[in-house]
Amino acid sequence: MNEEQTLQALIERIQTGDKTALEELSKIWYPNVYRYALRFTGKVEMAKEVSQFTFISITKNIKGLREPSSFTPWVFRIAANECRNLLRKQKFHEPLEVIYSQKTNDKDPLEILERKEAIDRVKKALLIIPEEQREVIILKEYEGLKFREIAKILETSENTVKSRMYYGLNALKKTLMLSRAQIDTHYETH
Repeated sequence: MNEEQTLQALIERIQTGDKTALEELSKIWYPNVYRYALRFTGKVEMAKEVSQFTFISITKNIKGLREPSSFTPWVFRIAANECRNLLRKQKFHEPLEVIYSQKTNDKDPLEILERKEAIDRVKKALLIIPEEQREVIILKEYEGLKFREIAKILETSENTVKSRMYYGLNALKKTLMLSRAQIDTHYETH
């Protein structure tokens, strides 16, 4: 039996409720998922967390996997999503000013000036984007609230909040791509 056939047989055993097969699968695949997560995140602790979340998801959803031959891409898709989620959570726990002002070399006046200008651009860009989008970004990014909490505050659905966040971040990104003079002009008209 080759590796692919062994993997398919293992998955079929898991789908019929064989718990030892799930343990075997974890022993075989955990190193692969961990290495992938480590390369993706660059951090050991995050890679461990991603690996755990990935295997929790695999355990919950493997019975619904229709094609055992699609296991490999399925696992890496789960791991990639878990990496993105974890990186996003970590990033969103810091206010944008902190992200833009992280110290690299306190003695370089040019870097200090560039950081201050970047913070100023973000603040101005936030004021340019539509208010309902800005509101969601501020509640999520600066206040660290969950979508569910923001939905309650704004008395709207969680999906609406997520949509506003998505469009708001895109608007913010487009605004930040403008020149400093363009941002200042837009800022002054708002």
